[in-house]
Amino acid sequence: MAELDAERQRLDAAREDDAERRHRRAIINQRRGDLSARLASAEVVDPNRQGVGDTLPLQTARGEGWLQVVAVAYADLTAVLP
Repeated sequence: MAELDAERQRLDAAREDDAERRHRRAIINQRRGDLSARLASAEVVDPNRQGVGDTLPLQTARGEGWLQVVAVAYADLTAVLP
């Protein structure tokens, strides 16, 4: 979130074409809104109740699915995150 805010500040400070600046700011605001929505809908998983091998429901921008809890050595987040 901080990176998006910093990018928005740099954009506001830059002397660019007004239409281009508005367009880029709209993109930043959309990304910020998407991130805020993801954080608001996140649920903390109790590590005392979930363990390696458990399967949890997952919802992403691409749809619903399942996420299997694996040991760190086997984690591949590129398979489930956009």
